[in-house]
Amino acid sequence: MRLFRRGGKQKGKSSNYEENIARAQRVMAFGQPRVWYAHGTNGKAFEGMLEVNGYVFPREILEGIGRDVVSGEGMGAMSPGYVHAINLSYVQHDKGYIREAVKYATKKAVGGCRIAPSTIDERIEEAKAFLKYVNDLPNLNEHNRILKKAAEERILPDQLDFEKRFLRMSQIDKDEWEQLSKIPVVVLGTSIAGQTPVLGSYIPADVGVKSIEIRVASTTPESMSMIEEMIKRLRSDMTKEGSRDQIVSVPIDSLEDLQRSYLNVYHAAVEEVD
Repeated sequence: MRLFRRGGKQKGKSSNYEENIARAQRVMAFGQPRVWYAHGTNGKAFEGMLEVNGYVFPREILEGIGRDVVSGEGMGAMSPGYVHAINLSYVQHDKGYIREAVKYATKKAVGGCRIAPSTIDERIEEAKAFLKYVNDLPNLNEHNRILKKAAEERILPDQLDFEKRFLRMSQIDKDEWEQLSKIPVVVLGTSIAGQTPVLGSYIPADVGVKSIEIRVASTTPESMSMIEEMIKRLRSDMTKEGSRDQIVSVPIDSLEDLQRSYLNVYHAAVEEVD
């Protein structure tokens, strides 16, 4: 059995969530070997995931049922029909890649990819600047052709629609949107379908999946209570007959340890099968 090194107690981790972390470890250990995935996003997008019973769906499905793609990601450009995710079973130097999902959540989903009333003008200008750049190129490679098509047909039109919606929105709704979109969230879960590589990605664990059933959700300590309230609302909104298990909430700084625990049980189970 290959053991992955366990780090020391992480600084700043709240002891109030030790029970939740232990529960998340048990959930992730059940039924191994089974691949788990991580997806970085923000609180506004997470709210939408809870509204579809706790699943991460690709933008094509979301658009088909009238839902928004609000973190600026969604895999629509490079791999239509897939959700961008990190495969947690991948290992490099005895470490997994969950840090990449955390990086996306804490940097891009609440920063350069955030769609909100206060950022929509900037997002529109970025899309227009990119289209001007690629249109001025004498020759387009395949990567830029795909991005150009996505920007022309989906990204810029979507952003212009958001601009109109935000203009009609009440200040209370704008403030709530802003607040949620600034919360970094990383969700963990499984997928019943296979995966596909992400074109042009430098991260081996970077894959596309058809959907993710969220089983664990994480955020910063100061945002835990808000995320937990959102999860409780999902549970109360479902029918009593619903078979959906409760999503476990954990602090975002516990994810590295969670991945190490998962890697131990996953690879031990793989060795037993082999």
